[in-house]
Amino acid sequence: MDRPTAIILAVAGYSIVETILLLSVDAPRPLYYPTSYQRIVIFGQLLLIPGMAALMSRVMYGPYQWRRRTLTILLYGVFSIPVAIISFALILLTVWILFSAYEVRWILFAVALPVVTVGVVIALVFLVRRSGGWTVKAEAGRWLAGRRAGTSQRDRLRRDRSIRFALCIPGLIVLSVFLFLPETWGILTRATRPAAHKISGYQVPVPLTWIVLDSWVGSDGTSSLSGVAGRGIGYGQNPFRYDSWSAWNFRTEPPNKSEQHEFDWNIKEGDILGRQTVKAGTQELRCIDYWPPWGTGRSAAVNFVHVRCSGNSRLHATFDGRRDLLPKFYQVLSSIKSSD
Repeated sequence: MDRPTAIILAVAGYSIVETILLLSVDAPRPLYYPTSYQRIVIFGQLLLIPGMAALMSRVMYGPYQWRRRTLTILLYGVFSIPVAIISFALILLTVWILFSAYEVRWILFAVALPVVTVGVVIALVFLVRRSGGWTVKAEAGRWLAGRRAGTSQRDRLRRDRSIRFALCIPGLIVLSVFLFLPETWGILTRATRPAAHKISGYQVPVPLTWIVLDSWVGSDGTSSLSGVAGRGIGYGQNPFRYDSWSAWNFRTEPPNKSEQHEFDWNIKEGDILGRQTVKAGTQELRCIDYWPPWGTGRSAAVNFVHVRCSGNSRLHATFDGRRDLLPKFYQVLSSIKSSD
């Protein structure tokens, strides 16, 4: 793996697959107990994360004992949790010894402190020297292999540049997901739920970046499609604030039940802030923008809305969230088509 293109493609491909796997853990059913797939992905990180380290080791240091290096890195990954627990216990034991010595007698503390400090320094120096010696041998082996293959100075420079760029790829992918987390999560849920836009008798054109959390269709004609929507930091919003998300839902009632009368949301007239009529397919829905009595204050209605939509049909819709996403909700509602 000495070609610059191969190095970049290998690291980028591994990083993208790992990102998709991690995000897909929440995509199938984030509100329920973990599925077998989710457990496999979570525990598989004990191998996948060290696998990235093994790949980078192969890229940087060449073929010198790469099988042994890979096996060692993977074993470290598998046993990383027990080792971390043991290391933490040793640190606590060291602290306890120091405090115990100080409580027993000050002179014991004065003796124990340099002994523990010297022991830690010696251990660190041993690890650094051991790692440094192996690195020198690996680099020397890669250099000799390049000389035997007749690698030019230009090729070595291109390889070094590709390695530096490949080292940035995982960070760039993580940064992109971090800046556009809601949008990335929404695209992933749509990929894992290709039929999530269908409810009983209707097709709902959910935007690609809206997150689908749950969808089901009952045998009696009832159905539901629900999720959340938000905008990432890249668009100037903070998705880690609770009030930056919007919840939406589209559902249907049984045909012989809901077509008899309009659905009653039990909203008082004094709580209504506005009304709007939207044509969804062949049906007209009356949407009520209101502020519930349990709200913190109507001043918050400037940025946050509660909307309930229903009519004489079996289709109902709700939206609770940011007012700047309300036009998009109405656009989705007006684009609903009958599938019967």
